[in-house]
Amino acid sequence: MKAITHPAISSTGVRTGLAAARSAAVMQLVLGLVTVFAAGFAYLTKTRSATAENLTATSRLRRL
Repeated sequence: MKAITHPAISSTGVRTGLAAARSAAVMQLVLGLVTVFAAGFAYLTKTRSATAENLTATSRLRRL
């Protein structure tokens, strides 16, 4: 008796044809978005801390 499987998934469980291409494209898109968000977050935190350091340095100079 043959097991009923999804047409886009072969007997080995590997996605075939368009389904494979589509899932690969979705994964690439998700990874790209995660990378962009991570880079943006790192940039924002870096600029914030630099701004804070500049402000403390400026206030120190004013006190002198």
